[in-house]
Amino acid sequence: MTDKTPAAPYPVWVVRLLKYAGYYNLAWGVYILSRPFDFYRAFNPQAQAFPFYLYLLGAFVLGMGLAYLWTAHRPLQYWYLAAFGFFTKLAGPLGSYLLFLGPHPNWFNFGLSVVFNDLLWVVPLGLAAYSLFKAWQNTEVGIPRPFPDIMADYRTQKGEKLADLQAQKPVLLVFLRHFGCTFCREALATLQSQKNTLEQKGSQVVLVHMASEAEATAYFQQYGLGEVSHLSDPTCGLYRAFSLSRATFWQTFGPRVWGRGWQAGIRQGHGVGKLVGDGFRMPGVFLVFQNQLLQAYRHQSVADVPDYEALAHCELPTKPQAKS
Repeated sequence: MTDKTPAAPYPVWVVRLLKYAGYYNLAWGVYILSRPFDFYRAFNPQAQAFPFYLYLLGAFVLGMGLAYLWTAHRPLQYWYLAAFGFFTKLAGPLGSYLLFLGPHPNWFNFGLSVVFNDLLWVVPLGLAAYSLFKAWQNTEVGIPRPFPDIMADYRTQKGEKLADLQAQKPVLLVFLRHFGCTFCREALATLQSQKNTLEQKGSQVVLVHMASEAEATAYFQQYGLGEVSHLSDPTCGLYRAFSLSRATFWQTFGPRVWGRGWQAGIRQGHGVGKLVGDGFRMPGVFLVFQNQLLQAYRHQSVADVPDYEALAHCELPTKPQAKS
């Protein structure tokens, strides 16, 4: 029996792409620094000299080549360099237009440069940066205890054991996204407006988040929810016990998400903030009572809007009467 090396939490092609990008940029950087006049005349055939900033450009391209190779060596530690490279490729066409073109440009060479130096790299580098960032935030570590056993492992900021709370009355567990998410802020604003109604239905709301208790308490106070019970789950063990998986690309960045993001973030003014927690962990809402799952809502996208009042209402199970 042989030991197997665990698979990397990101696609294998990511490292290969970063190496290709590194070698490509190194070659271009050396060419620009060694033959700046030839490089400039490719865009401006009538040029008699070249601007000094081409040396800076060559050094930058050379530096990006080294950055790509360094990222390929340690992808999770330096994922942000891949993201920076993606944004440089997005800005590349505009930068080339402003820096290189003179009064009589060679549009064909300019087009070739933009295509091969920028456009062909945008999508692959964007996907690579996305994959590395998602892997860097990975909270799929270990196997959590199953429901309902896992509830004995969690206490609220008030010291209440979750297992004891749900044994006494129905508990509406609201699993939140990271605190910087506009949909998390929208959810908290909704819960604040419905707090009294939910309590009248006989359910106790418990917020589940991925931040520290102190950070969450200060955050919830901004929404008038400072006294609501909440518990911290940074490793997402409770999230996973309720089958709240990590979001796919379309669940996080799909067209509907962008539309709802405009509505909640801009029109309703919820905005966005610092990412605190796993940005890919899906939210959900569950009504639990006496170790039974009475209601369940698992978001199909991060932009879904649960009906909290409907989820808080449920006929409670009755214990079978003893036979006489």
